Amino acid sequence: MDTKDNNNQENPTNKKEAFYKKLKESLDNTTQFPASYLFKFIVPTDHTALNLEKETLSKEKEALSENEKDAINEIDHKINLVNEKLKTEDAKLQQVDDIFKNNTDANIQTKKSKSGKYTSKTIQVKMHSSDEVINKYKDAEGVEGIISL
Repeated sequence: MDTKDNNNQENPTNKKEAFYKKLKESLDNTTQFPASYLFKFIVPTDHTALNLEKETLSKEKEALSENEKDAINEIDHKINLVNEKLKTEDAKLQQVDDIFKNNTDANIQTKKSKSGKYTSKTIQVKMHSSDEVINKYKDAEGVEGIISL
């Protein structure tokens, strides 16, 4: 029988609220706003594997004769699925950029990891308050799989 005290377990929402409260206190104590602020996000992406899969499928298709229409159609279907996955990956990255679209002075840098499994987004932007910084982090929570550093 499980005898854990469920009241003792911290709610994830409460953890986030506590984190943001602590961040706000820290920013208010160490930063004079307006100030340049550096955001760093890691977004899980799989461009390398997806592009390799697409290349492999294209080679398979090239090796087929025109008579093998069913096989060609099947490969075309698989290529279309890979293209959709790539669009989804690109959309996640665009979501991060969109968080800062109203900040015309935002300097956004994008870098893929060596393995291609992650893409980092580094954004240098002028922020006017600790609340504005926190709101950007909260907006970023809407990006699937994002890690804020």
